[in-house]
Amino acid sequence: MQSLTRWTIALVVTMGLGTFFMNSGVGKATEDKDVKGTVLKIADAFEKSDAPGAKKLAASLKDEDLEDVMHLFKPRKDKRLGIGDKAGAVKPDGIELKVIALAMNEPPKKELEESSADLARAAYVAAAIAEVALVQTEEKAKGKSPKDWKNWAEGMRQGAIELADAAKAKKPADVKKAAEKMDSNCKSCHKVFRD
Repeated sequence: MQSLTRWTIALVVTMGLGTFFMNSGVGKATEDKDVKGTVLKIADAFEKSDAPGAKKLAASLKDEDLEDVMHLFKPRKDKRLGIGDKAGAVKPDGIELKVIALAMNEPPKKELEESSADLARAAYVAAAIAEVALVQTEEKAKGKSPKDWKNWAEGMRQGAIELADAAKAKKPADVKKAAEKMDSNCKSCHKVFRD
């Protein structure tokens, strides 16, 4: 009987501690929120033309799982960033999908007029993600070519900055060209480095 009581107490204490840690914010959900917040701060730095500030912030994510950072490109419905403040205002509502769509076709002038600020912001977020990839060059390129990793990440970052500039200038042909550059660098890198 005494043994059963001890087991019951141990089980209750273990469950209580588990519940405490799950509800205290310790864990993946909080980490994702911090990663997302830092990526948005890096995007802010790029928007202000503060490349050194962006690099410094990106260094704080050096040990984060890059896959978690890259998933911010996914659609808002997948609990990622999406494009713009309002879900569905820009379609497709995911940075990666929008870049792919823009690389295939120039955006209609009217659409670009309406979504230029949102598209520019998404491009700065893409530049931020590329900056995080750059600070992880040594880790992610082990056994492969760090030079290629760096070139493709820099190409993605530069393409994203060009996309932001083109979106703000509301130039459809330049938007397409910048999106092609981003898409090409992403696909080249993924062929070699994606697990």
